[in-house]
Amino acid sequence: MFDEDGIFFAAADVLQVLATDARDRAPERVQRVVGGDGLIPRPGRKPLFFTESGLRGWMARPTDRTATKFMAWLDNERIAPYCVRQQALRGDLGHEAPVR
Repeated sequence: MFDEDGIFFAAADVLQVLATDARDRAPERVQRVVGGDGLIPRPGRKPLFFTESGLRGWMARPTDRTATKFMAWLDNERIAPYCVRQQALRGDLGHEAPVR
């Protein structure tokens, strides 16, 4: 989900893609790993969302190939294009997009 506050990822989707064990999916457990601002509710939305920093914190844990490939895909296909769009909206495209 994209909005003016940033980019957010549905936690349930991320945990499903990574085949995270049921006991590790508990919101309290995830929040202990990613911090209080890493897993949040969004206004008007029922599921919990990872913030970008929260997702990076969660993804720093697993070392399997699926997690690495998933994070590379997110960086290249979702996060980088979002950053470029945000820079264009702010009018500061004279600088290169941040490398992730």
